[in-house]
Amino acid sequence: TTLRSMLAGNLGLANVGNFNTGFGNVGDVNLGAANIGGHNLGLGNVGDGNLGLGNIGHGNLGFANLGLTAGAAGVGNVGFGNAGINNYGLANMGVGNIGFANTGT
Repeated sequence: TTLRSMLAGNLGLANVGNFNTGFGNVGDVNLGAANIGGHNLGLGNVGDGNLGLGNIGHGNLGFANLGLTAGAAGVGNVGFGNAGINNYGLANMGVGNIGFANTGT
């Protein structure tokens, strides 16, 4: 359901695989928005090592990332690498960490 909802109504290519460019891609190292996988570039990514905002996973680079921590931790964060492990950023919401490697190990 989550996967379908994220892919639905996306602009660009709902690609499945790696190194995809566009929106709503599934895989890793995607460039665009609402990507699902790892090392995504854009916003609303699901996975890890994402660059952008609204990412879901760990080690994200961007804003409003939702990572491995439960609940609302990581939601609405401002900075880079919020909510997850080995994050790089600052002013993370949920845990309130400011600096680098916030929320995680």
